[in-house]
Amino acid sequence: MFDNFISLGWFCGTAASMSKYGIRSRSGPFDWYFNDFIGVLACMENNFVDFLDRRNIEIANDSLKEFKDIKYGFHYNHEVNTCFKQDFDYIYNKYMRRIKVFRKMIKQRTCFIRTVRNNDELIYIQNNKSYINKVIRKHNSENEIIYVISGKQISCGELEFPFFKVDSIYDGASRKGLRGLFDSNIELQQFCIRNFDENLRYRNLYYDLQKENHILEPMAAKYELMMHIDKVNLEQILFQKIIIYGAGIVGKYLYQKVKNRCRVLCFVDQYSKENLYEDVPIISLDDFLEREYFDTSIVVTSYSYNEIRTWLIEAGKDNIKSLDEFLYNGGDSAG
Repeated sequence: MFDNFISLGWFCGTAASMSKYGIRSRSGPFDWYFNDFIGVLACMENNFVDFLDRRNIEIANDSLKEFKDIKYGFHYNHEVNTCFKQDFDYIYNKYMRRIKVFRKMIKQRTCFIRTVRNNDELIYIQNNKSYINKVIRKHNSENEIIYVISGKQISCGELEFPFFKVDSIYDGASRKGLRGLFDSNIELQQFCIRNFDENLRYRNLYYDLQKENHILEPMAAKYELMMHIDKVNLEQILFQKIIIYGAGIVGKYLYQKVKNRCRVLCFVDQYSKENLYEDVPIISLDDFLEREYFDTSIVVTSYSYNEIRTWLIEAGKDNIKSLDEFLYNGGDSAG
């Protein structure tokens, strides 16, 4: 029986699938980014020396939305909301808190779970068992590690414990795929369930269910808005030009419906990682507030219309339309 199960990566699917089965109790320092196993072991061995040290940070792309820790081989692709410079202190402090919890947890009996990234990593693991065990048992001699390996992506043949072969691919593109890494291996599921406190697992499952419902409810609302858009007769839309507030799934869906009917000058989206969508600029809220768009309606594609409308009016913007006002009330031809 283990006191903790902790993800060691290599990608988000490990932690996400652990949550689905109720064995993930806390956020760990290796959960939500792409990481190199040698770097993970180095962090554990040296007590996270220089972890996220700015001297080792490399910006991964021009949008400043992704960055790498080149010392350890970690690629962070989810952490930045605005830009690296603005968000880094928050990110750093968040990970320092996670490391503090991690250090405490691994003093208890812990089972680490590592998803094997590729064939080279599998060979490394097989050739360095003694070193790996020394690192994971540094703080508790009863700590163990198990490995999840995709038989569809890695040539591995038959493997024995502590390896568990799954039929899943390493899918980070869909929530179902991300959380379904363990689904094809009953032995892996039973090992985890059998070796974890049942009451704690049920508590974790309850928390995960609440979190999933919190995520899925907005998605349901978005699909309802898209169905709403489908019902409109495009002939009654009289706007010549508009700005779409929101470059998410609903905003893009609206664009596809009306792009041949009226001109979309731009999307406004504070958190989009894209700069363009089909040659239409996607600009931040700050950039939008600095520009003048005369006689152009701003169509808000969100159930939070009243709140957003208040923000925009306070910022000096007007001619704001809800989705219903745009779809059903026509508007003047100047748009």
